[in-house]
Amino acid sequence: MVRPLETEEVTQRLRDALEKYTRSNINLIQESYIEPGLSLLNKTEFPTKQRRSEHRKAKRLLCDIYENGAFPVLLILFVLEIPSYQWFRVERKAVVPALKEWWKEVTVPRDWERSAVLLCTRHFDTLLRTGAERATNLDISLCDLFSLIGSGSESDASVQVIHNPGGSTLPYIKFNEQETVGISGSLELSVDLYSMLSRAQQPDPAAETSHPR
Repeated sequence: MVRPLETEEVTQRLRDALEKYTRSNINLIQESYIEPGLSLLNKTEFPTKQRRSEHRKAKRLLCDIYENGAFPVLLILFVLEIPSYQWFRVERKAVVPALKEWWKEVTVPRDWERSAVLLCTRHFDTLLRTGAERATNLDISLCDLFSLIGSGSESDASVQVIHNPGGSTLPYIKFNEQETVGISGSLELSVDLYSMLSRAQQPDPAAETSHPR
């Protein structure tokens, strides 16, 4: 008989993992670390009814943890620390409420939250959102998007373009963090686009050295 994973054991493993990762850096966590879990969630064919049942239990467990995007860091921590082949053993109805109660006492570093949200958006959102909360697409022109972002801002207002070359997150733009006109957020960039922006901001050596006679 397979032994279930109960509340105390799961919570302690996540507590130990949280301390371990906080001592290092969330950016050291590579996307390859969550590949086994993603492979299980994306699986559609099973050799036996038992395996299919285990898959349903595992997916429902992660849906409950994620709660339509409310707990991205908790989800990533769980996926990193509890092997996917053990997910179906977790006593979902007892463990999930206990984890979320414990999570209320946890202080999450901003880098952790940013990285977890990006990982969930890329890999888990469409798999784990349920019902009316399932992710949708919004088509909008770039002109309209940047017009909306810039509305109410000074014409020379600047934004931060942030990139950590050693991390797992892509470069991103932070705009209007103080919400001075009621709109704030961030835009993710490709590394190539960040490099182009960086080069565009560098002074032209030829222009600096050329002077009129």
